[in-house]
Amino acid sequence: EEDRAIKVDVDVSEASFLLTRTHYGQIMDTLEGNISQEDSFLRDENVLPRVNDFDVESGDEDDPTSAITHGGVDFILLHRHIYVEFAISKLGIDLCRENDSTDETLVSLAAVEANILLRLYPEQEKVWSKVTLHDLVCDDRRIEALNRRFRRIISCRHGVKDRSKGSAASTKSFDDIFVCTYQKTNRDEVTDVNLMIGSPQFVLVPDCLVEILEFLKAGIRPPPAA
Repeated sequence: EEDRAIKVDVDVSEASFLLTRTHYGQIMDTLEGNISQEDSFLRDENVLPRVNDFDVESGDEDDPTSAITHGGVDFILLHRHIYVEFAISKLGIDLCRENDSTDETLVSLAAVEANILLRLYPEQEKVWSKVTLHDLVCDDRRIEALNRRFRRIISCRHGVKDRSKGSAASTKSFDDIFVCTYQKTNRDEVTDVNLMIGSPQFVLVPDCLVEILEFLKAGIRPPPAA
């Protein structure tokens, strides 16, 4: 099974995006007013297939039992394990203020060393995934905050020791901000979710929080006028 498995590795060294308030509002308005609707207005109605146009018996051709000949089954269906892993060194986004210059950043948010592992087991009808984030860094990049002592709003304290049992032999370090494991088996209808959280540190900056909330309000669509 492991020799026939399909393995896909995707590595991203570093990716960063700039997002202004106008762009954010346009994205949220598109998601709410166009894509979320049943008719997306992107294609004509005569191009979209209808349920009545499909022949119900056409799906029998993909059934292995329908391919039985005098010599037996025409083909043998082999299930393959599929392993997909995404490794991102740094994925960041900068929230920019509403002005002509995009260099004036409000908040910089970056996910450092994010790993996403997905495993599919078709013969067991099981899906297993693991998401790991080493660090989440959020900095206050406003001009008025240059001389402030606390500019890092979110960070992670690495190398924290767990001494819950009170013995030195049981100490262990958890250097990731969180590790989430998800497993679902359709055959048994069992779903297991395991979440381990490290030691994130949050710094409350009231004026910066107010500006972030004002930025997020741009994505709230106003109610339609009567």
